[in-house]
Amino acid sequence: MSSFRPASKYCGNQGVSPESDGQGRDGQPVERGLSRRRLLQSAAAVGAVAAAGSIGMPSALAVPTGFRSVAEWESMFLNIWDDRHYATYLPRSISGDSAQYYYLSYAIDGNAAMFQATDNLQYLDRALEYIVNVINDSRRSRKFPNSRHQDGYYGWVCKVRGKYYGKEVSLNETYMWRFVTRILRLMHANDAVWNDSYYRPIYERILEFSEVHIFDKWYSRGPQSHIYRGVAHIAAHFGHIALNLANLTADATRRARCMEVFDNINHSLPNFPGSSLRAQLIPHPTVPGGIFWDPWWGQFSRPGGDVSHAGGVVSFIVEAEELGEEWTRDDIDGLIATLNGAIWPASRLQPALYVDGTGRGIWGLNDGWIKLGRYSVTVQKLLEESQNGRGLQQWGNAALNARYLFGKSCPA
Repeated sequence: MSSFRPASKYCGNQGVSPESDGQGRDGQPVERGLSRRRLLQSAAAVGAVAAAGSIGMPSALAVPTGFRSVAEWESMFLNIWDDRHYATYLPRSISGDSAQYYYLSYAIDGNAAMFQATDNLQYLDRALEYIVNVINDSRRSRKFPNSRHQDGYYGWVCKVRGKYYGKEVSLNETYMWRFVTRILRLMHANDAVWNDSYYRPIYERILEFSEVHIFDKWYSRGPQSHIYRGVAHIAAHFGHIALNLANLTADATRRARCMEVFDNINHSLPNFPGSSLRAQLIPHPTVPGGIFWDPWWGQFSRPGGDVSHAGGVVSFIVEAEELGEEWTRDDIDGLIATLNGAIWPASRLQPALYVDGTGRGIWGLNDGWIKLGRYSVTVQKLLEESQNGRGLQQWGNAALNARYLFGKSCPA
């Protein structure tokens, strides 16, 4: 077995990684120079705005009155970071239960965003701790008696009693792994981390596992069953992973397959003829310039998807726009129009339940909806005024939004 060192002194699980399946790195250097998304800030609240790359804004802007700074969001984050939330998420990371990884994803995303917002390595270390623990708990599929796959890939089973008990569940893995691949992208783009002899082996091992035991595994088990899923947000999760890996892998064949998956989800699902994410997103029925969608391919009736699950589509689009792939600022503006005009206009006390603006939501914004605050001070203000979302994910991403909108150059 090859030793897999924990990410930092904070790591609780001192285990080792699964042995290599002989499908690892090809020894070639990973290409640098990921695409950088262009940032546009809101002229309404901040004044005249210039477009700037995500690394190296020309100057810092003062935080407008009534908006929190990165430091203020970080202070809120730290109030729960080492107490209630660590006690919750560390056990999930060492549970060996894929059902727990679905919820662990919120902490990984929140810590990744706070690392990106502050350059503080303790947040990267915390996210890597969780990821390392999860990988260390993986086992070969053939070791799981109830798995129908019984192959040599590593993974986990659901330990929650019910329909999926003892089975490998692709959704549980891909829901979290989109944020794992984002962590890799941030590490790759951050020179201080990329050139650190401590972090590089961790990066390489997580990337290898992601390539082989996430992407290759589910593709080989049948892309029509496990990748091109029947609803938009689950397909978007794998598109998210595929795009990030396409920008990181040194394997040209895998890169081409990743981009094939990405393009098929966007334009031509092989098992749903005539359907794609592009075709599914249509003009909003009540909001000029807004975007509306139902999660089921080929269905377009109101009320559309629920806001919570729809956040997975938004997160995918934000990731793609950052990398300059397929989705553009015009698409982002359409999502912002939907959020501001239908889901959570100023007249509502809490967000709607559905994308058409009907129904009453049960909590605040989640997932991709939070990330729209990178582009819009109106969305950022919603985050200021609502604290009933998922703490680490909301506050970490709100801090990153503030860095994009109001201040220092963004590291990645």
